Amino acid sequence: LVKRAKSITILDIGTGSGNIIISIAKLIAPLYLKNHQVRLVATDSSRCALQIARKNAYTHKVHNYVHFLHANPNSSPPIPQAALHSNVLFIITNPPYIPQRVYNKLPCDVKQQPTNSLIDNYLSLSIEKQAYKLVQTNQIPRIILYNEGVLFNLVS
Repeated sequence: LVKRAKSITILDIGTGSGNIIISIAKLIAPLYLKNHQVRLVATDSSRCALQIARKNAYTHKVHNYVHFLHANPNSSPPIPQAALHSNVLFIITNPPYIPQRVYNKLPCDVKQQPTNSLIDNYLSLSIEKQAYKLVQTNQIPRIILYNEGVLFNLVS
């Protein structure tokens, strides 16, 4: 896929501490990131989380390859404009997925995490709708969406 596409953006929505995007950067940096064929973008609504993610990227020596963007949690669409300049957009997201009624019964140590990173706010549905619309209107020829363990391949 990388060899055939002119440009690929890998977008991590809700990056948190950056573990996923940093792992990807470490894996593909020697092959594709130095010639700018692949662009890595990570977003989060928490400025604190982005600060931690930037620090982690620096620690793992991939800070020059990952673009971190603050995303307004109330904005729509969740896919930032900066990620829309590619032939292929690969979206990775592990959004909050715990229903409120289940969260209320969780042990206290789990509740140490920020509430908005745990309780389902329908972000995944919003991302899927926007991705489908981007392909349908030919704004991006191909979107591969990995959302909560499910892989979607959208092609215009």
